[in-house]
Amino acid sequence: MKKLAVLALVGLAAAVSARTALGDEKLAFKLDDKGNFVFDTGVVKGALVKDAAKAPGIKPISLVNPPVQIDNANGLLIPYRFLTPEKRFGVGAWEWPRTGKLLDDGSAQLTWLACQDRPFEVSVAYRFSAPDTLDATITFKAGCDLPKFELFVGSYFKAFPEARVYVKDAGEGKPGFLDAPKDKGAWHCFPKGDEVLPHIKDGRWKHPPYPLDWTFRPAFAAPLGMRRQPKSGACVLLMAPPQDCFALFMPEQAMGLGSLYFTLFGKDVQKGQTLVSHPRLVFGKNITDEQAVAKYQEYLKTLE
Repeated sequence: MKKLAVLALVGLAAAVSARTALGDEKLAFKLDDKGNFVFDTGVVKGALVKDAAKAPGIKPISLVNPPVQIDNANGLLIPYRFLTPEKRFGVGAWEWPRTGKLLDDGSAQLTWLACQDRPFEVSVAYRFSAPDTLDATITFKAGCDLPKFELFVGSYFKAFPEARVYVKDAGEGKPGFLDAPKDKGAWHCFPKGDEVLPHIKDGRWKHPPYPLDWTFRPAFAAPLGMRRQPKSGACVLLMAPPQDCFALFMPEQAMGLGSLYFTLFGKDVQKGQTLVSHPRLVFGKNITDEQAVAKYQEYLKTLE
């Protein structure tokens, strides 16, 4: 009897552990009848294409209340430009074959394998850690030496015309959010500081397709940006680890593309080396500047 009781307790502990690892079942990605990943957290709902020759990031995705479409173009949190000073590898991960699988913690993981034109493997595991919070684990495995390598990640928003970044000096020497109006330039870069400018200016942004000239804006106080829809109040915060991210980028905020980008690593990578980063998106309505900063501070604690 004692043995049976112990086994029962072990089974119960395992079940509790599994539920704890998974968290709220409502937050887990699930396979639909078409073999794709779907989610409905009560705050946002949408889908993610599992296996495909070509497919976007998180797309479609919409707020539940108010019912507002969020995604545009290539979706959210999609690996985009893979850059060194001398080379750009392809266009973006949405053009490459990929496979997907569900992980035990409720994440949906996409993987793009290395090939002759891309001597690296990259994967992204998407996981809702709260109804309003989407975490991503980006893993990059180098198949060759890559000098001054960076991974540029894109998110595209539908009719979210207000775009801002949290900078060190938003006026009077105080930190705050600055927007990206057209009169300041067509393409805006908010760097970590002057020390990263030589990296950004080394010629990597001249590689086709879509070479760009950036207008340099004030340095960010944290890699924290937002897109907002003034009429509905819908808002999305984008945040990245300060040790990984060295710049935030966006077009002028009224541009229909509606994108917000962050770039990672910016360092020499050796063959066989693996790099990992953990960005986050937070979805909400009428998120104030103070609340946005507080949510970023909460995020930093998860990276410790």
